Amino acid sequence: MSTGNFHDSEFALDLLEGVNLEGKAVLADKAYCSQEIRDYLQAREAICCIPDKSNSVIHYNFDRELYKARSIIERFFQRIKNF
Repeated sequence: MSTGNFHDSEFALDLLEGVNLEGKAVLADKAYCSQEIRDYLQAREAICCIPDKSNSVIHYNFDRELYKARSIIERFFQRIKNF
């Protein structure tokens, strides 16, 4: 999606723009744990399922079981890429 010069999280809000997020869960890994992204999701009444970074000062609750499901899907796509 992005070149090596930028982290994908810098484009997260652009990708989510125009998507109806109301009542939907947004799952992402720790790299997307920014206050800006959390505020964006909250303003659009989305469910934020993003774990905290290890050095986070503020800790947020997230659905761990739902996050595990994201991990399963991510590993599946990694396997497809390898084949």
